[in-house]
Amino acid sequence: AAAAAAAAAAAGLSQNSLALIFMSLLSIQFAIQPMLSRKYTSQTANRRGVILVQEVIKFTLAGIFLLGTGMDATRRAVSGWTMKTCIAVAGIPAALYAVQNVCALMAYQNLDSVTFNVLNQTKTLSAALCCFLIMRKGQSKLQIFSLCVLFLSSLVTEGTVKLDTLLGGSVQKKRKEEEEEVVVVAATKEEEKEEEKRNIDLKRRFTMGIIPVALASFISGLAGALAQKSLQGVGTSGGGRNSQLFTMELSFFSAIVLGLSILGNKDDRMSIKENGFFNGWTSKTLIPLTVNAAGGILVGLVTKYAGSVRKGFGTWKRK
Repeated sequence: AAAAAAAAAAAGLSQNSLALIFMSLLSIQFAIQPMLSRKYTSQTANRRGVILVQEVIKFTLAGIFLLGTGMDATRRAVSGWTMKTCIAVAGIPAALYAVQNVCALMAYQNLDSVTFNVLNQTKTLSAALCCFLIMRKGQSKLQIFSLCVLFLSSLVTEGTVKLDTLLGGSVQKKRKEEEEEVVVVAATKEEEKEEEKRNIDLKRRFTMGIIPVALASFISGLAGALAQKSLQGVGTSGGGRNSQLFTMELSFFSAIVLGLSILGNKDDRMSIKENGFFNGWTSKTLIPLTVNAAGGILVGLVTKYAGSVRKGFGTWKRK
């Protein structure tokens, strides 16, 4: 996906065309990522360790694609680069993205693909708010309406707002009648156990799935607004930071934050000491990590050419 993105950029396409291509590729990655993570990432694997390896892969891929643009383009990208500006531009977003990735991985493992992706789109609301607060960039009336529809659909999908309430209660009445019929049947001990198990699963789904994806969505919007400001050069005289270089900077700082968090967490240290860093890993574990790393590169490209709010709408379309 990232290779196709680099080829498109080199073809001299317009900014809107590039944005459309990158958003389409990112939509595909978003659609398949939860399935890949659930299938190939073990629950016993250390989450911070998984994301740390993912950041290393992302840094490597971004470096390869930066060099692939040619030596002249690479020299222009790194011209004037200093560690001071690197920290100022990428330090805070990197820390935010590191936390977001851990939360997202936890949610991937505990939610189905549809629920995760629908709830994850609330990041577009966060991005719109943060873009306004950080960049003073407002939204059109159509975009505001779309944001409201997006938010409502998320609430309906998760059950916070009942669809029958919106439709006048006819569905609710029918459901109530069905529930009353079920109550007539005497519950056996086996049924009670099944009900208890379902309640435990629902609680885990909420605490380990819904809360993490909500937190990841908010962090994504905030970090996206900060990244957009840097990539598009808002408030500066330049044309903004090179996308691949910015991705490398983010990955570098994210890896440092994750490494320090592993060292500072007693449970992580004990787990790695007893079971090893790659406990629960297989060769296929690299599949979701590489796909997600390529998605991270595409996020930078989409943010640069389309902005973080349009990025949210673009990934919403794939559903």
